[in-house]
Amino acid sequence: MNRSTQIIPILVLAIGTACGDKSPTEPGPEVAAPTYPIELGSARTAQTSGSVSVLDIAAPDVNGGDVLIAHVVAAKLNGASTATPHLICAPAGWTSIRRTNNRADNETSDVAQETFVFVANAAAPTATYQWSFRAGTCSGAGVNTSASGAIARFTGVSRTRPIDVHAGAAGTSTSAFVTPSVATTVNGAHVLRFVGVSRSTQVSFNGVATLYSVGSSAAESTTAAAADFAQSLAGPTQDGAFRFGPAGAHEWVGQTVALRPLHEPKILIRDSFSRMGANGWGAANVGGPWSVSSSGEFQVDGSTGVVDAVGDSSVYIGVARAPTAYGLNVAGLTAFSVDRVPDGGPHRFHTIQVYARRNDRLTDGDNYYRFRVRIFGSRTMDVRIEKTVKALPSFVTDSVRLATTFAPGARYLLRWEAIGTSPATTVRMRVWPEAEPEPTTWHAAAVVDERDLDYAGTSGYRFQSPSVQVSWPVRFIVDDFLYTQR
Repeated sequence: MNRSTQIIPILVLAIGTACGDKSPTEPGPEVAAPTYPIELGSARTAQTSGSVSVLDIAAPDVNGGDVLIAHVVAAKLNGASTATPHLICAPAGWTSIRRTNNRADNETSDVAQETFVFVANAAAPTATYQWSFRAGTCSGAGVNTSASGAIARFTGVSRTRPIDVHAGAAGTSTSAFVTPSVATTVNGAHVLRFVGVSRSTQVSFNGVATLYSVGSSAAESTTAAAADFAQSLAGPTQDGAFRFGPAGAHEWVGQTVALRPLHEPKILIRDSFSRMGANGWGAANVGGPWSVSSSGEFQVDGSTGVVDAVGDSSVYIGVARAPTAYGLNVAGLTAFSVDRVPDGGPHRFHTIQVYARRNDRLTDGDNYYRFRVRIFGSRTMDVRIEKTVKALPSFVTDSVRLATTFAPGARYLLRWEAIGTSPATTVRMRVWPEAEPEPTTWHAAAVVDERDLDYAGTSGYRFQSPSVQVSWPVRFIVDDFLYTQR
């Protein structure tokens, strides 16, 4: 921070009072075993060289409870209603999720794909699993074909019901390239998109990171490709668009598969800001009303929450007093944008901050973790994690510059977490443009030993602009606020 620059802060919080509070005169740290979201461990791909009747895929090493998802793509297989149907036969322990052909069951498909699931009962080193292509039954004659595929390892998946929902689709080189939408039934699902192509090509996915794209080599070659992403709330995933590389499009099949979490996160605060109102933000969808100390700068416009920072602003605080707003092992996600860069020089900055474990049960705003994003006049952005204990602030991490150039009005996403208790509380955050895939790494992270922050707390926003700003107001826009307990 430039010490010569006066900062005008605007603060919005969601604060609740926990049920069964401890006495304010005899507080004690809280203990709750954290649960973790579904996370991708690693993936390994495989492909055939020539036309053969088996596909061998090496799986990553596993721990007990890990879930493996296999994806197998093959060319020229008969459908189930033909005189001699062709099967994709899995090794022992694997269960089929779904098979999708690009032609009717009474025809021979140009490309077919099938997905499978395996739950590891115990830790095991890397192992190779073999899928076979058979005529009639899995004990029938081998069918030579070209195939490609992969196995991916996931943690945090339900062991008794790993698959939530799934759907399949097929298309041609001239149809829309989309995997189907599914409606997840639980919060915290993890969505996988699979594509199989009747040609060796490259496939990438719109808006999400491509997990793999691998092609086989033969006269009838294939490609297997996949992407994955987390879906915080239950509901439709929307269609998943994908695109082909320079080798061009061909017949394809697609699947969308949603994994169920081992522990469904509990929603503490959620707000889509899908209401109208001036002089405040009204009530969140979950978490109670936002109470602001200076309501004139706050409004909701039917789709977003708006804060207009003005040159003579003082501190503004918003409070949502639902008893369910507090959590200990917490994760947050929100969208934000700012309508202009700071003026007054490249080193001036706007600040957007969010909280975890803001504990106002004993004192007002004296204990919390805070996750900071700064936007500079040079259009650079950086992030940093802070903490405040008994009203004394300190930095938990260094400032980390993002490989992102700020664009006024563009939407960015901010994800943050505070998991565990002292001496090993993990705090971490990442920020990315909404139009780009979510990064797989955290931009700032630390392990913290701070017993005074081993308490459940709420979350919210804090905004700042430099007083040297010439063009007022500065408009901060937020949307899709989510704060969950794990």
